[in-house]
Amino acid sequence: MKKKSFVVIGIDSFGVAITEELHALGYKVTAVDYTKERLNPIIDIVEYSAFGDVTSETVLKELGLSHVDHAIISLDKFEDSILTTLILHDMGVPQITVKVESDYQEKIAYKVGASFAIFPNRLTGRRIARKLISANILDYYDIDEQFGVYELKVNGTKYDKKTLIDLELRNQYGVNIVVIKRGNTTFIPKGVDYLSQGDVIIVIGPHNKITKFESTLND
Repeated sequence: MKKKSFVVIGIDSFGVAITEELHALGYKVTAVDYTKERLNPIIDIVEYSAFGDVTSETVLKELGLSHVDHAIISLDKFEDSILTTLILHDMGVPQITVKVESDYQEKIAYKVGASFAIFPNRLTGRRIARKLISANILDYYDIDEQFGVYELKVNGTKYDKKTLIDLELRNQYGVNIVVIKRGNTTFIPKGVDYLSQGDVIIVIGPHNKITKFESTLND
């Protein structure tokens, strides 16, 4: 499966955190900002970087951003974020995430074409980055640098109607399913319980192991 491509527009502290985590997860990232100096914190880890007027349709088109899968906008001025969102939306970028600082800004962002509006003060850049890489990841929390708790959605049919005993997820992937949410029912599963397409599962394990397991949930 082809990995998503990302562009981060606006390399403030939040933009840096998003870029670093996407890079750590193995994704190619393009970074764009107003000036060359603002790109310095991430210059060595991005696939490509550029600076210029990020509210200019000409500049954004010249950068070929219509071909990216997901744009994350983290600009200092909200009015610039809105203009950039409008342009990227018109260019056909499939998913656009915009940093906002109020409920009012959130409403505006959605009206001009944002797919997601996020409050950086409420969620860390690292946590958001992990949620952006896949529709299977609904939420995520660090236990420490190596381990985490993930809320995942079973979108595919690979595991449909297979019991946890049969799946041997601990042996296969090094992860443990501790809760299954199915419709209005939530329960702690036993080995004889099965997974079903559409289930939401709470999984504990090493970040790298869960990432590998999560990538199979669309199959």
